[in-house]
Amino acid sequence: MVVFALAVFLVLKNAGLFDPPAIERWGLARLKNQLKVRPTFADQWREALRKLTPSRMEGMREMLAPIDYENLRRRAAIELGVRGPSASNAVDVLVSAIGQENSLDAAHEEFMALGRIGPAARQAVPRLLEWLAKPDPAPAPWTGTGIWKQGAAWALVRIAPEDPRVADALISALASCGIERSNAFLSATEFTELGDPDTPGHGWPSTRRSLIRAIGKLRPQTPQTLAALFHELRYGDYAAEVTAADVLGEIRPAFPDTIAALKDALLRTEAEHLPDRRDLVALTPPYLDSAHAALFKVDPSPEMAMVFRVPTSPIEQLETIYLPGAGFPGWGLRLRVIRALGRIGSPAREVFPLLVQECESQTRPWRFDAAVAAWRISGDSPEAITTFERGLHYGDLESRQFAVARLSEIGTEFPKALGLLASGLRDSSVQIRFLALGLVAALGTNAIPVLPAIIDAMTNDRTFRIRIAATQTLQAVQAPILSKGNP
Repeated sequence: MVVFALAVFLVLKNAGLFDPPAIERWGLARLKNQLKVRPTFADQWREALRKLTPSRMEGMREMLAPIDYENLRRRAAIELGVRGPSASNAVDVLVSAIGQENSLDAAHEEFMALGRIGPAARQAVPRLLEWLAKPDPAPAPWTGTGIWKQGAAWALVRIAPEDPRVADALISALASCGIERSNAFLSATEFTELGDPDTPGHGWPSTRRSLIRAIGKLRPQTPQTLAALFHELRYGDYAAEVTAADVLGEIRPAFPDTIAALKDALLRTEAEHLPDRRDLVALTPPYLDSAHAALFKVDPSPEMAMVFRVPTSPIEQLETIYLPGAGFPGWGLRLRVIRALGRIGSPAREVFPLLVQECESQTRPWRFDAAVAAWRISGDSPEAITTFERGLHYGDLESRQFAVARLSEIGTEFPKALGLLASGLRDSSVQIRFLALGLVAALGTNAIPVLPAIIDAMTNDRTFRIRIAATQTLQAVQAPILSKGNP
């Protein structure tokens, strides 16, 4: 059979029928044609015939089922995006498809395809700039959602991040973007790119936040682009402030004005606080199981802001963005500012004393984030080490969870962090030990200094579940070494 298959392959190759470049060109042509598909008059006849077909003829009715043209275009855009720059000759077809699109799902993927093609899609810049300055074209469903504006911004900064026209257009679009009504439930996933592409209208959750992130990706940053980000950090709505802080922490090099703006945000959010768990659970509506979710109502007006958190996943609580309301200023902004300063590192040394003050608080749940930031800024902060040592020996289970989770973030940067993380493997709580093992496994060979603690858990822990997890962690740490043939 193998000989026969090889013979067929050689015959096809010699005949010129097996030509990989030609096959690739055919595949690209197929995808370009797939982007053009739209309902035709034949579909009306098809639907009429289907209605006349008796229900007992199920096979015939299935053959006459309506064709999902939107999904065909969406899938074509996804495949073109995967090809990247090699799909550059499909740019004109993508631009034409977006101009005629009436599906948010398909439009989302078509914009993403242009962005993934990158600089090779430069001929699309003029049209993308037009879409950035205009509202969603009719007859798009949910006109006014800003999908075209958001998609154009996302694609532009990946195609021409250095083009002054793009910078000017993004700044203008942000300045003309009004304050948005925030969703009552805002979590960290809504502040990241790209969102869930399978959910219509949720590829980018907010026009304003999408524009802020797009401006942050421009290179090089100019005084005008930085001024736009500083304005959002100081005067934007709360969700925009959080996004601006996050974006400023990613821009390199970190300018003195950036650090000053983040320092100002840190000072003016000193009063932010977190509702007590008992408050949240007590206010959980009857239609929600308090063991899985809790809501905290902070504004009685119709456009109320609410807090959402999942008590069974306490590690994720630090990532939740809380909106401000009556008597509750929220705390997501302060957390994001602290983490942004930590990402900047040593250039942000002027805020080090403020972070040390956060570390010294024994009640604020973000003190471990402040400890991580202080550690990254100073390189070896005794205050940060003390914060983690106290957190790991607290009777409060949640504090120990936060401490272990944050230590894993800097395990590859600072050897002392690994030593502290190893103590989590000996915690009295099975939950903490299991969490620590999972985080250590994710560090791979960087966790080699913790091997003695892993082996001890594998052989001596009284809980079978922990011994199994320790065995898997040991394999994850040693696997890269063994694959290279080292003893």
